[in-house]
Amino acid sequence: MPPGSFPLMTIPKKLLEQAKAGKAQAQLELGRLHAEGRGVAYDMEEALAWFEKAADRDLPDAVLEVALAHEYGLGTDRDYDAAFSAYMRAARLRQDPLPFTIRGLVLTQSLCLDQHRGQLALAEAGYAHSQWSYVYGPKRKGNPTREVNPKKWLKSQAEAKKWTRRAAMLGYPPAFIDMSCLINRGEGEPSDVENLHGWYLKALEHDKSIAKLICKRSEPMTADWFSGRADPAVTGIVPRAESIEAWNRVWSESRQDRNGTSLDGMSAEAAKRLGDLHYRGKGDSEPDYVEAKKWYLCAAGRGCQWSMGQLAKMHLNGLGVARDAAKGFDWLDRQFAVVFCNGTRIVDQRILFHWALRPVVEGHLDHLDEEQLFAWLQARTHASEPACAALSGGYDLTESSAAANHVCKAFRPYVFVKGKLDEATRKVVSVRVKRITRLLARQEAAMIARAEAGDAPSQFWHAAFFKRYKNRSGMALRWLLKSAEQGYSPAQHEVAKAYADGDGAPVSVDEARRWFKAASLSGDTWAQGSYIQVLAGTYYWGDYPKTPERLPSKEDLFEAYAWSIATEERTNESDAWLKYSPEQVLAAYRRADEIRREITTSGSVVE
Repeated sequence: MPPGSFPLMTIPKKLLEQAKAGKAQAQLELGRLHAEGRGVAYDMEEALAWFEKAADRDLPDAVLEVALAHEYGLGTDRDYDAAFSAYMRAARLRQDPLPFTIRGLVLTQSLCLDQHRGQLALAEAGYAHSQWSYVYGPKRKGNPTREVNPKKWLKSQAEAKKWTRRAAMLGYPPAFIDMSCLINRGEGEPSDVENLHGWYLKALEHDKSIAKLICKRSEPMTADWFSGRADPAVTGIVPRAESIEAWNRVWSESRQDRNGTSLDGMSAEAAKRLGDLHYRGKGDSEPDYVEAKKWYLCAAGRGCQWSMGQLAKMHLNGLGVARDAAKGFDWLDRQFAVVFCNGTRIVDQRILFHWALRPVVEGHLDHLDEEQLFAWLQARTHASEPACAALSGGYDLTESSAAANHVCKAFRPYVFVKGKLDEATRKVVSVRVKRITRLLARQEAAMIARAEAGDAPSQFWHAAFFKRYKNRSGMALRWLLKSAEQGYSPAQHEVAKAYADGDGAPVSVDEARRWFKAASLSGDTWAQGSYIQVLAGTYYWGDYPKTPERLPSKEDLFEAYAWSIATEERTNESDAWLKYSPEQVLAAYRRADEIRREITTSGSVVE
């Protein structure tokens, strides 16, 4: 199965039973399986039937799916009045703003009727969400700048103020902070000044982090970017300096809530940050490895590879736990299993080579003979890298760090080491340096032998040995092409970039496009983003800014839109896409479904 593709599977029995029993969330998920063709045949009529069952039970996201189906005629006839009613019903059911993304499709709310023309019509109809979204949500038109068209810019600013005020007065929470900022800039009405603190308090009810902004509005004003632009007329309306401490305490407590003070519901990143904080030690305090382990375990359980590596280091070096090499290497192997090449689901064995060599440098494998040591490394990675980061020093946490850093200095003379070694340690370092030297040579030779025998990953890693941009001998490209032609997506992406950027290859639009497409169909998400830019005419070719402008054809621009929907790469939305008719949008969604299936079934064969 190509990397990044949807797994082929049947509908989970439990999910089907729950849906038939009337569980709304299960009905919604079952509808999405049919709508995306995941595990079952793509069938929008069946999907809509399940969405409507869930919507009957007042599940907001299901109501939005029904609205989307009626707006674009997905599984039913297009019916703008039904779509409008469903959108409004969803707005009443949800306590928070309507999401802009449903099932990977962009929710436009542009209903295309004379009486219901998108966000503006909904805003004028009195819907607070649309009033706020018309200013701050997805842009339906270009946002004029002061320099390009001063009159249009002033008009757009006046519109923004008008709709911000209307949404805030209707009680829409995201508009509260925007309203307070507007007043603070001196852009409100005279009667607003005395109500400024009230708007801050309204915003605070929905977001405790607003307490930090309240602190910044105190007297004397702090010299931050925002305060320097605040209207002097409103300075001091909000709490003065004597209450800064109290508001800072509110903000600090809200920050702790966001970071999480318990394991339940905490994100991997938040747990990892807490683990790092205790691992390094807070302020002048000593590290607390026991507490660090607790948070690293939490983050590792949520897939954080860094935390897995930290747990390995703690077990190998006895930091806060009993020294246990078996547990340490077990955590290393767990970490190695989730280290992927950029944009793919293919294990990045070059990074593994760096990380696997660290315990060798630290001496955790000194007990193995050279055959066993080579077998241990080969079992984890076939790659080799001349500039191995594991030999760059920086081993400073344990008693073995002195020996490890001296090992590195033998390979990298610039490495800093502390003090002199005693005779016994000096001999250990000398033996370890010789073992590592022979290990590196064997690892490189094995990689080259595999590459010459036709192993695609080894050909890709071997290509990194050769200079590209400064010395265009073509050796790197030759090995990359050997790997790419076998369907190895990291190599396909690198070949595409070489032809697109003139990095080790002549600039060739046709070749770059060909290989970007091949890597994209292989599931390389980074290549997919570049391929969309190529199709849309926004890729910078060769030596920017000398690159000539390339205008896309209508067909390419449409294909870029479909790819952006299929891969959810919507960050660089084209103005042309925003002008597409409902028929064009619907056609793009259908093409996006085809692209998803192509990615799923592609054998990565280059055309």
